[in-house]
Formats: sequence, structure tokens, C-alpha cells
Amino acid sequence: MNDAFVEFYDVDKGYLPIAVLNYLCRNGSGIEDFDVSKLYTLDEMIEKFNVNLIGKRNIMMDQLILDAYGNKAIQNADIDKQLVPEIMKRLQRIFPEAAAELISDPDYVRKVLDFFRRTDQKLCYLEQLTNSDFKYYFLRSTSPEKMLSEFDAQIASSILSGLMDCEEWNIDYIKSLASTHGIKYVQIFRIIRLALIDCQSGPPVMELFEFFGKKECLKRFLTMIEMLKESKLSSSTI
Repeated sequence: MNDAFVEFYDVDKGYLPIAVLNYLCRNGSGIEDFDVSKLYTLDEMIEKFNVNLIGKRNIMMDQLILDAYGNKAIQNADIDKQLVPEIMKRLQRIFPEAAAELISDPDYVRKVLDFFRRTDQKLCYLEQLTNSDFKYYFLRSTSPEKMLSEFDAQIASSILSGLMDCEEWNIDYIKSLASTHGIKYVQIFRIIRLALIDCQSGPPVMELFEFFGKKECLKRFLTMIEMLKESKLSSSTI
């Protein structure tokens, strides 16, 4: 294993350094009585290090083993002191379209991480967060441009207003809203996503509702309605 391996799995993929170190040690980097089922701390590695054992094993790359170490490392990591700061640094480095105030808020990043774990997804490396549907939770609409490229401003505003007036958001109501406006209900989903996360695609709408909660959803719907109204006023004065 060389520096390129370490850089790819540590920096690019986002495995925690201790997971990569354990994998390297498993492949013959000098630890006495190495237990492949255990995640060693750095102090334990130093204590059990034996220079005579370096290079005695030559094991091919095993992604499942590396993932197992990655998952153990994340489970053992201090969430607030290590995991959340690592996620924040990664988001700031590779996800420029994310809302700056969200990726710099440790409480919000932890909320996304907790939600990821509640979906029973096994987190082994941090790229799973930034290259999956969970990246959408760090987005926020700051312009009506994408909405207007797909939908008429009046229809989008009317649908969002209808959602704001509804007590309970469910599939039946969304279908009735679509029928009232003469569009397919899947288009309602696209309008909702554009208002909440500035993307047509992304996590299931009901999952977005669960994560953000009604108060935040209403706030984002209202923001989009106001942006659409301002856009309409601007175009009428040109």
C-alpha cells in the first residue's frame, strides 16, 4: 500500500484515519498478534509494534474489510469533537453549492448525521454522506430560477400556498392538489423539492417533511412564494 492508497481512501473517500491505519496493519505493517476483528487505537498500535513483522503479509485489497474498519471507526469516534468537524470540513471542501450557513453549523450537521443513522444505513466513510441523497439536506433555495425554468410562477405559488393551508401532508392530499391544478402529482413532488432543497430530484418528499419538520417546511415554502412574487414584479416592470 502506498501514499496514493492512503490519500484516496482517507482524503477522497473519507474513511477515518484510524480505519485506514488498521487496514494497513492487517496487511502486514508490524503489529504483534494482530486481531482482525478489533479496531486498534493508535496507542495500542504503538505498544504492539514489531519492526520484524513489517511486510510479512501480502493481502489483496478487500473492500468489505476496509468498510468494516470504517464502520467501527465511525461508531467509536467522538461525534462532536471528531465526526461532525470532519464532515463539516469535507462539505466545505467538495460541496460548494451547499448553503454556507448549514455546513458551518455543527448542530445542523449532527442533525443530518443522526437522521442518516435512523434510516438504518451503515456509515463506513464520509463520502456516503456527500455523494448520496443526504447531501440535499445541505441545500437551500436562494433564487426562484430553477422553479421558473420548470413551472409557471402562478401555478407553483398556488400549489405551495395550498400546501401551507393544509393541516396534514399526505399522498392523497398531494394527488388532489395535482388534480385541482391539472398536473401530474409527481410534478407536485418536484415543486416541493425545488422549494425545500432547490433540486427536482433528491430524497422522498415524505422524508424531507420528516427531517425538516412542518415549521421549517412552511418557512421555505413562504420564502419561495415571496421570491416568485418578486420575480413576477421585476419582470412586469421591464
